[in-house]
Amino acid sequence: MGAIEGFQNPVEAARLLVEKQKQGNLSLGRIPPSILVGNRAEKWILENDPHINTSCNLITDESKRMFLKYKRRLELHEERVNNKRRKIRQNKDKQDEDEEIGVTEEEDSDQSLIQDTVGAITVDTSGNLAAAVSSGGIALKQPGRLGPAATYGSGCWAYNWSSDSKPGVAIATSGSGEHLMKTLFSKECASCIQNMNSGSLGLSFAFKDHFLESEFLKHLDCKFGGAIALRQDKYDNKQSVELIWGHTTDSMCIGFMSLSDKKPKVFLSRLPPQSLPGKSFTMEGRQIYK
Repeated sequence: MGAIEGFQNPVEAARLLVEKQKQGNLSLGRIPPSILVGNRAEKWILENDPHINTSCNLITDESKRMFLKYKRRLELHEERVNNKRRKIRQNKDKQDEDEEIGVTEEEDSDQSLIQDTVGAITVDTSGNLAAAVSSGGIALKQPGRLGPAATYGSGCWAYNWSSDSKPGVAIATSGSGEHLMKTLFSKECASCIQNMNSGSLGLSFAFKDHFLESEFLKHLDCKFGGAIALRQDKYDNKQSVELIWGHTTDSMCIGFMSLSDKKPKVFLSRLPPQSLPGKSFTMEGRQIYK
């Protein structure tokens, strides 16, 4: 589900779509959709489950303040650009225009623009894995943009254990959406984790080879992404679950909990002091069940 408004728990709508897909083809052999967006998606949700809460005002005072702040910055920037263009037309040849109105690196890369994504991964007592991602979008996003949360293979991925050579995995990603979508990052993470000897080795390989050194992102100086992952192995009817996380951003919030915990563990993961955001990554993990 993408670009829907007023849904407190949009994952309920995404699950509804999956459940409808499992029911098979529609009338006259039509294939059920994998992605729905915008007001037509909202209409479909209400037609298929009117009990899903759609009356929530999800705009906080802080998010409104940040929106107005960046909107004003954009307006001021566009005003400066337009003024420079007028001066160029009056005083200089057109060939100088690009140089004169170029945006400085400082203006173009505001690190305070937070990537507003939340992801969740889980494995239940029966061994079933699941993953979900939801995003509030980015400040001043282009109208009509579809982000990675609703894009297949980019925002999340889950695969139940099937054999000793195919461990179960669950992935949720965050970061710059276009970077995640171009690399199909959640799917690539899952594949690497499944095909290597450990989850930490697989996630490390995914960040290095399929993200920071990706052919699809080679034109970018900085690549921003993060992921949380579970790897599930089974031995003699017992399961071993490894939790791993990593990110190229300066920081990423992490929280996890198992049945043996009385309360969740929550902390902020950060890059090492000498590491450059967007050009290096950090990764940690721990065994949840063994």
